[in-house]
Amino acid sequence: MDMMKLPFELAEIVFSQLNECDIIQCMCVCKHWFNQVPYYSHKVFERLEITPNSSKWKYTKKYLLCCVGSHVTSLNILEDGNDVHQILKEFRNSNLTSLGIEYYRPPLIDCTHDETGTIVDEYKTTSAESATLLFTELRNFYSESLTKLSITHHFRCTITLLDVMENFPQLTHLTLSTSLDLDEENVNNNNNNIDFIDKTEINSKLQQPKKSSTSIYSSLIYLNIDHSFDFDLTVIPFIKHCPNLSHICFTTLNDNNFKYIYKKDGNRVSHLLDAAPNLYSFISSELCCRASEKYQSSTHSTIDDFGQSRLQSLSSLSQLESGVNNNKDDNQSLNVFILDQTDGQYVDGSLSVILKRSQQTLRILDVSLEMFTFYRISTHNVTLFNVHLPRLAVLRLSCLDIDPDWIATLLRQSPILEEIELNEVPDHLTQEIVDAISILQFLRRFIFSVYLSGITADPPTQQIDLKKWAAQTSRLQEINLYNVYPTDHMLYYIGQIPSLKKFCTNHRDGYNLNGPINLVTTYGLFAFAAELAKNKSNGSSHNTSSMSDGLQELQLKGFNTLTDTVLEAFGDVDSLTNLQISKCTITDDGLKAFVNKKAMTLKKLSLTYCKNISEDSINYAKLVFGASNVSFIQWRRS
Repeated sequence: MDMMKLPFELAEIVFSQLNECDIIQCMCVCKHWFNQVPYYSHKVFERLEITPNSSKWKYTKKYLLCCVGSHVTSLNILEDGNDVHQILKEFRNSNLTSLGIEYYRPPLIDCTHDETGTIVDEYKTTSAESATLLFTELRNFYSESLTKLSITHHFRCTITLLDVMENFPQLTHLTLSTSLDLDEENVNNNNNNIDFIDKTEINSKLQQPKKSSTSIYSSLIYLNIDHSFDFDLTVIPFIKHCPNLSHICFTTLNDNNFKYIYKKDGNRVSHLLDAAPNLYSFISSELCCRASEKYQSSTHSTIDDFGQSRLQSLSSLSQLESGVNNNKDDNQSLNVFILDQTDGQYVDGSLSVILKRSQQTLRILDVSLEMFTFYRISTHNVTLFNVHLPRLAVLRLSCLDIDPDWIATLLRQSPILEEIELNEVPDHLTQEIVDAISILQFLRRFIFSVYLSGITADPPTQQIDLKKWAAQTSRLQEINLYNVYPTDHMLYYIGQIPSLKKFCTNHRDGYNLNGPINLVTTYGLFAFAAELAKNKSNGSSHNTSSMSDGLQELQLKGFNTLTDTVLEAFGDVDSLTNLQISKCTITDDGLKAFVNKKAMTLKKLSLTYCKNISEDSINYAKLVFGASNVSFIQWRRS
């Protein structure tokens, strides 16, 4: 790492996984930087994240904190013990507006070993005293400036919602979670190793009449809590005293927690909507499930980052972003509902409540189960999706075994849909779904993936006709078809979609009694490339910004009928800047011809398991496009 190359106006710094040499160099650079602070932007180091891994950081860390303390407005601390309190003291003169503390533990006296050799920590304070100590310091240092607070994975520190809000009534964003797994056995046995919150006392305090007609929690707009808070006795009463609460993220750690919190009839979701009439978004997520991991980035060091990033990553819709930022909407009702869980038997009730009560305002509907845990929507809920959703813009359903006719009905009842994701569907793409999509004039993105199973091993008997897509979907920019059996006919009309910017598909490695299934021919791929090139040229005649017209990214995986002739034809698609292909039969001659055609325009080329390609032609491609823009994974012969 060359720290000297970092710019003076660095807006964010993360100290993690550095060795001693890096630390010393970083000290020297920082001393130079902060001697020059008056001459540079006041935003230098406005966000700081501390993630030390050993005691070697002690003196370096203190020096750096003293330097940057007055400039930091957002601080994340990811470490244990006394250092948290020391860091808070170092920043006592800063004007912090956002603070995140993760993996907090009370100060230790010593670590000893019991008779079995297990390490036993001895703490200086009890759980209640730890919370008092922490909040005393926070209140003394940041009682006026702090607006966002996140305390996650804390251990032996009893923190309640009231503790936080009574000390910091000006908070707009609050995240609280423990590191404990409160399964039903622990709840029933009242395990002594778990610090339980006195829910009865909290509920009693919440029910006390207010001295003023204005609630002290009126500033809170974002709440992210976990399974350690009792839904009925704590969460609902607390939410009733937060009149402006707009976003709730409720997380659980496993399926047992989910069962403890939810009921099949959806009553608790109904109570939530009653308690928060201005609620804009509700995210209920199980952190260990597949869908949550998809949205969780390595840069999201706190559960608060996860919740907000999940909401922001859903869509680039201008109306949605406006709602997230301003937490206001013309219709005071739920706009975003996200449910990521593993157990599908609790889906029916919650989903039914949401669709019935928020059908006029719902903008995003995202229901995902863990992979391989398909849940068949109950037959008695056959009318569940027969609702009119006039404002629904984003629909995502994952691992739900829903009849394709029901899905088609839901699509037809949602006229302004912009994004559709149907992931791990146990059935083939049907003509009913295709026809329903063709009438969606605002659709920009369509993803459809089939779950690989014995049921769908054979290709569909129904021929899919996409002719209407080419004629009517004027805004469709992205299509992803995974584990679908594409055909020459389908590719031909996809190539005619005028607004298409990205197309991804894979040819399934399907087999039946007659051997490998191959529904796409070399001629079909060539015709597809010809339509893409023609589509581009037709668009350019009406628009001077020719480079932005036409297909820009193409992913074709598993097509053994993709030959040199087809690859050269893709070279005639002027707008193409990103090509990713795998398991094809192209040779060195075809690749070099394509490279020569796209020498000035292609930005990324990825070749995977193309067994007829040599290192020489790959090196030639790297020379033309740049080594960092070419990815090649060699075919491994057994």
